[in-house]
Amino acid sequence: MIIARSPLRISFAGGGSDLSPFVDTYGGSVLNATIDRYAYCTIVTDTHYNTNAPHIVDHCVDFLYDTRPNAKITLYSETDHGSGLGSSSALVVSCLNALTYESKLNTQDLAETALHVERNICGFPGGKQDQFATAFGGFNYIEFQTNGTTIVSPISLNYEVQRKLQYSLILYNIGVSRTNNTVLERNIDGLSNNQEIINQTKQLVKNCSEALQYLVTGNIYKLAQSFEDNWQIKADLHSGITSNPFTEVKEKGLQNGALGAKICGAGGGGHLLFVVDPNKRYQLIDALKTLPGHVEYFGFTSTGSETWTQ
Repeated sequence: MIIARSPLRISFAGGGSDLSPFVDTYGGSVLNATIDRYAYCTIVTDTHYNTNAPHIVDHCVDFLYDTRPNAKITLYSETDHGSGLGSSSALVVSCLNALTYESKLNTQDLAETALHVERNICGFPGGKQDQFATAFGGFNYIEFQTNGTTIVSPISLNYEVQRKLQYSLILYNIGVSRTNNTVLERNIDGLSNNQEIINQTKQLVKNCSEALQYLVTGNIYKLAQSFEDNWQIKADLHSGITSNPFTEVKEKGLQNGALGAKICGAGGGGHLLFVVDPNKRYQLIDALKTLPGHVEYFGFTSTGSETWTQ
């Protein structure tokens, strides 16, 4: 049996600036980190080819091989589709990594291939950050250049800053998937012809460079403010991004110790990431228990997609 796993990610800043056509004209940047939730792919020999996820696996197999192998290929994610944690891209990366176990794509090629398969072959809408985040793993500042080049700059946080950050973040699953709305598609359409949306997206790039400085120095309060700035920019982009239930959850958080909040993913559903006053961490957790969603506990990971046999 071949097994591959790829970590999910949380995003701190820049999401949206990695969307075409904006990124193709102006470039973009994102700041994210992988967490200890994973998307898996397993491959076992079988009498014929079969899979539980043909909408992903068939495209990966057909891209890599002339004929489909006699194998059972299974995908599984530790979060729901539309979570805002990059699960779809993590599944594609895991599938490609498992299928190329013997030939071993390097990390950059793995991410680039996953991006091509997901966007151009599968036709899934979205940005460019998730494939690189899950392939490389860890804390990363990722820059997308207008010529198509992607530069991944790993961020090395010392132990004290990383622990401080971990204790000051709370990840909340609002209980609604983004698959129920078209926020992402409408945002992409706006980037084609709406100058106001283009200008707001340029602000996301500026916000990302500022958040990077706050992250590496462990300035939790400034990071919280960058979350709030990001929230306002996203709200100005499209009302559906920050609409209920996000607004309700955020207000409950701000009333109970949260210093700032940021949507993970394209908005409209998924997860909300809070920066919280460390003295009020458990007050906020208790308050969030009164809402329909739930807190998800996580740790950071330093490794990206990996494979092994078993």
